[in-house]
Order: sequence, then structure tokens, then C-alpha cells
Amino acid sequence: MYKISTFVNPTATDSNEEHQALEAYLEVLFKKDPSLNHFKDSQSFDERKEVLIIAKDDNGKITGCAYGVVKWEWFELTTFWQEEANMAFITFVEEEVVNKLKLKGIRFETFLPELIQFFLRAGFRRNGEIAGFPSGATTTILTRYNS
Repeated sequence: MYKISTFVNPTATDSNEEHQALEAYLEVLFKKDPSLNHFKDSQSFDERKEVLIIAKDDNGKITGCAYGVVKWEWFELTTFWQEEANMAFITFVEEEVVNKLKLKGIRFETFLPELIQFFLRAGFRRNGEIAGFPSGATTTILTRYNS
């Protein structure tokens, strides 16, 4: 019989149990043993780079933010927000990340119709959909290849 514990948003103040479990998992990742089920995870873990871009106006007020992860030669944009929709910020993100790091492109997922339309206008293409994710909605996978 297994004892299973669940930790949501684990922190340094949690018990030693989850830290031991995480260390055991990381040990498996870094061994890169092809016979293990986590081999693909270990490859992406090694190549992973987190990127945060913050836009500010002339007064220093934050007007936008883009956050994502670089892996497998792609920028997986996970968070994108801007006070007012304009193409300049997504173009800047593409220049700063995709072009400078010589990546293949940007990948973004959303279920918000306004964001889907915004990214389509910015030259992204629909690459797929996941119906019912989240419940009652459809997530759209959008990509834009580096030109």
C-alpha cells in the first residue's frame, strides 16, 4: 500500500517529506536514464530558460507583462497581459526572445476569444484546440514561426 500526499504550492516552510520527494525526482531527472519514464522531462528541464518581460510607461507604471519558458527551441508563452491591446508589445517580445535566441517560434494557449483574435491578427496560426478545457470552454493552441 502506498501513502500518497498532495502539496499545492509547496513552500520552504512545508515538511521535509515533500522536499525529499522532490529531491528523489530531480535525481531521476539528472541521471537521464533512457529506461526511465521521465527521460523526456529531464531533457526539457536541462534546456529550460524562464523569460519575463515587463513593459512600463514613461511614468514607470507597468502596462504589460509576458512570461514564458524557452524549451526545445521554442518560446512557450504562458502569461501575456497588456493594459491596452497593441501589436508593438508582442512584436517586442518576439524580437527580444525568439529572434535574439534564434528560436523556431512562439507557442501560446488560451481560451479567451479576445486573446485568440489578438494573436491571429499578430500573425499567429491555430495549431489545435482542446474542447472542454477548461470546462465549458475550448483552449486554442496558437503558434507563430520565426521568419
